[in-house]
Amino acid sequence: MKREGLVGSSSDKVLLGVDYFLTGELTGLSQAGSSGQSDYILYTFRLIDAESSLEVWEDFEEIKKEGLEDVAYR
Repeated sequence: MKREGLVGSSSDKVLLGVDYFLTGELTGLSQAGSSGQSDYILYTFRLIDAESSLEVWEDFEEIKKEGLEDVAYR
């Protein structure tokens, strides 16, 4: 529909087309012991081309927190 001009960013069109989908995933691992607690969190992001379904970008971020108390809610 986008190629045929039925949807797009033109001001006279009511419907808008989608170029990309941004997806994400959150994975966590917690561990507790006598010395305290640690949390490891991995955020993964993917940008998908809506027309070809190809992944055009991917990135991740890792976070580790440690403490004597529960560190997930600080």
